[in-house]
Amino acid sequence: MAVSEFGVTGPVCGVCLAELLEQVRTIGGVTNAAADLRSAGTALLVLRGPAQVSTSELGGAVARAGFALTPARRARSRGRYREPLLAAGAAGDRDRNNVGGVR
Repeated sequence: MAVSEFGVTGPVCGVCLAELLEQVRTIGGVTNAAADLRSAGTALLVLRGPAQVSTSELGGAVARAGFALTPARRARSRGRYREPLLAAGAAGDRDRNNVGGVR
């Protein structure tokens, strides 16, 4: 399973992340997507699937959500992985979205 990390500029709230994930889920081959707000209107986007996602296709999905794709910084901090704030599985799995552990 391929795991890819990308930076996204523009999202500032949980609603922004939900829209971003909704658009990203439309990409074929994405089995799981997660996003985490970072500082100054940036987010970390983590995608999982059987193969790497085309950056041009991903860039289009991110643009449809109203944001821009940027190079990602590593999600690991001092060797510990920080779980993204908002995660979503495949398209019929929308009830798994949670914000801060609250459904």
